[in-house]
Amino acid sequence: MDGEGVMLIQAQAAEAAAVKIIDRDDRQVIFSTRVSDGESRILVHALPPRPRVFAAQNLAGFIRFCEEARGGRFAAVAEELAIFLSFDGSYGRGSVTLMLEDERRENLVTLPLAIPPATRWLVNATLHDGQALKQREFIRLLRTLFHQRVDLSLLNAVRRITFGNNASGTSSIGHGRESMGRSIEAELTGATDLPEEFTVRAQAFQLLDGLPVANIRCCLEVNMADQTFLVIPDVDGIEVMFEQAVEWIARQLAEAVPEIPRLHGSF
Repeated sequence: MDGEGVMLIQAQAAEAAAVKIIDRDDRQVIFSTRVSDGESRILVHALPPRPRVFAAQNLAGFIRFCEEARGGRFAAVAEELAIFLSFDGSYGRGSVTLMLEDERRENLVTLPLAIPPATRWLVNATLHDGQALKQREFIRLLRTLFHQRVDLSLLNAVRRITFGNNASGTSSIGHGRESMGRSIEAELTGATDLPEEFTVRAQAFQLLDGLPVANIRCCLEVNMADQTFLVIPDVDGIEVMFEQAVEWIARQLAEAVPEIPRLHGSF
């Protein structure tokens, strides 16, 4: 490095050392600096205001806030309004955001698009090409997360299943019965009423009164080797459910506050 470069670095370091922050808060920074004559000067730098964020509990509350903001009932409320509707179905994230903007600050009102636990289970199962469950785990799923979401006949059919071994030398392959070899064969009894697929009544989001219910088809396979039930939800059906739910939210907003522009996207 030549002498001129060294002098430049020294000058920049001296200039940086000449600035000292005295105090700061959310609105301003107060600092002192040395000027060319060697004296110190106190300067105040105003900071841009932080956005104010409000969270709506449900879609009705979000719409009420939009209506009141549109009517100018809030102090320092935006002159310009915009609604951002975003959702990433593959990761189960999303929100509806009302942005209120004026010269002083940006105000945000958000409505998180929370996914119900049963729907979350279905989404997670599709990410792993299905979910294998022991008989007790499958029964627990049907009695808890899927309670009143699947036909009761499925729970009764799963309860009647009995796994065992048959020492005959024959082999058989079919729904509910898979060959284990020539000498010992896994045996399944009580599988007469076990369906090859079933339907789960699910919703894309919770806290949205009136959101349509979707029927998600799930394939059901029995693995005789480890005595498990493999549940494989229909990926396309889940994607359609989320797409239709987002469209439904957009229609509700268009009917309630048609003059506020709506922007769709993903993140």
